Amino acid sequence: MVREENLGQVGRKPHGRIKPPGRCVFCEGGDLTKEHFWPDWASALLPKYAGNLRVEQFLTITERTRLAAPPDVSSRQGQTWTKKIRAVCRSCNNGWMSALESAAKPILTPLITTQEHILTVEAMTTLAQWIALKVMVGERNHPEESVTPLEDRAKFRTALEIPQNFRTWIGKCGTGGWESGYLRHAATIGTSPIVMPHHRFKNIHSVAFGIGDLFVFVIHTTVNRVLHSNPSQSVALIPIFPAAGPCAWPPPRSLSVSEANNTANALDRSFRSPRFRWAPGFPN
Repeated sequence: MVREENLGQVGRKPHGRIKPPGRCVFCEGGDLTKEHFWPDWASALLPKYAGNLRVEQFLTITERTRLAAPPDVSSRQGQTWTKKIRAVCRSCNNGWMSALESAAKPILTPLITTQEHILTVEAMTTLAQWIALKVMVGERNHPEESVTPLEDRAKFRTALEIPQNFRTWIGKCGTGGWESGYLRHAATIGTSPIVMPHHRFKNIHSVAFGIGDLFVFVIHTTVNRVLHSNPSQSVALIPIFPAAGPCAWPPPRSLSVSEANNTANALDRSFRSPRFRWAPGFPN
C-alpha cells in the first residue's frame, strides 16, 4: 500500500522551491541514484505478500469530499518495501545519508521486531532524523506536492537539523497492512479565511508509514501556530520529536488497525471538519 492525497487548493504546477528532475533534493547535484524508502537491510524483517504487487494511488480532493479527477492508480511488480525514489545524488546517498542509516539501524531493528528495551532521548533524536530523511525523500515521489523548502533540506544535509514545525510520533502496530504501508496527505492552508497564501505549493502534510511492528506518524508545516499535540489522542503513540523523555519499548498498549488508520488520516479528517473553509483551487 502506497497512497498519497493532495488536499485543498489544487495546483500541479511546480513552484520555485521544487528543483527540476535530475537534481539532488538535498545538494542540487547531479548523478542521481534510486533510494529505497524502506531500507534494503530491513527486507528480511518485513512480510512478503503472495501477490508480489505494489499498488500506488494518488488522489486530488477539493471541497472536503469531491475528487478533482479520477484517482491515478499504478501497479508495480515487487513488494511494497521494494519502492525506490530517484531523488538523491550518489555523493549524498553514499556519504552522510549512509552514515545516518548506519546510526539508525541498531535503533530501528528492535523497534521493527518488538524487542524490549529503553529508548533513550539520544536514540529518539537519531530515529527522528532518519524519519525526517524518509519524509523528505518521500516527497519526491510527487515533487509538485512537496512541502519542505530547499533551505531546510540543505540545513538537514549539513547538520541533520530537523525543520521547524516537525512533529513525530511512533507506536506499535504491524498489522492491517501497516507492516509496510505508506500514506501521505498534502495541502495548502491559510492562517485565516482572509489571509490566504498566494502560491501554488503545499505548506502542510502528514506522513504515516509502517516498517514491521513500528508505526510512524509525522505532521510538518511551514505555517506557524497551526500544529496541535497528539493527533489521535492515543496513549499508544510516543512523541519522539520533540521528545518528552526516554520510554520503554514496546509501549504499554499497541495501536489497533483502526487507531493506526485514524492517526494516518488525522490531517484529512481535520480538513473535512466544519471549522475549515475551503477556497477555490488554483487553475491547472
